[in-house]
Amino acid sequence: MAESSNFRTFSLPTITVLLCSAGVMMGLDTSSIAVFLSYEPFIGYFEHPNSFIQGMVVASNPAGAFC
Repeated sequence: MAESSNFRTFSLPTITVLLCSAGVMMGLDTSSIAVFLSYEPFIGYFEHPNSFIQGMVVASNPAGAFC
């Protein structure tokens, strides 16, 4: 008789759908940042950020998802 395993396995399509949906959500979230970068109150609050600061803001958004 074979031993039963306590590990649950998932099918490849299930894992693929989960990963793709997470990627879509992150992509949509990152693309919406461009709207805020041109918003006047945002520009005033950050005192007219240069391209480096804008890049850091965009890059920190997905990085925050890991915390």
